[in-house]
Amino acid sequence: MFFQHDIFISYAHKDNLSLVENEDGWISKLHRVLEIRVTQFLGAKATIWRDLKLSGNDRFADCISEKLTQTGVMVSVLSPSYINSDWCIRELCEFWEASERNRGIAKDHEIPIFKVVKTPVPLEKHPKRVRQVLGYEFFTIDAMSGRPRELSLEGETQEKKKYLTRLDD
Repeated sequence: MFFQHDIFISYAHKDNLSLVENEDGWISKLHRVLEIRVTQFLGAKATIWRDLKLSGNDRFADCISEKLTQTGVMVSVLSPSYINSDWCIRELCEFWEASERNRGIAKDHEIPIFKVVKTPVPLEKHPKRVRQVLGYEFFTIDAMSGRPRELSLEGETQEKKKYLTRLDD
């Protein structure tokens, strides 16, 4: 089946706010490196779509539903903001339903949704559709403080390696 977009990134806009002025946010950086890595693996330009501007008064059906049916896989970036967003949960459900209609959701026990856990969220709070999906954690727990630390491409070399390994997974 041919898709207009290889990947649809579903995320909460709050998770793309940058802590440093004039610097891309976490989601924008993920988008960039994911596009590069998938392009390298495919040997052709990867097409990734994400909602850059939609707000509460935009029409969901007109703006998002069409994109969801024209996309091969979804990357769902879980965080406390994501699970508290009706909009994000609706994207996930619409993609799941479109995948069931268009190709059957599961093939060899795999679904076309990649669950990226940006910030720890208790499993019981994960959306039902992806609760049983193992997912990819883009954070570590600090051994000294017990606090989560988001992985990024900034900072220590070890952190960068962990980020890139998770991305490749």
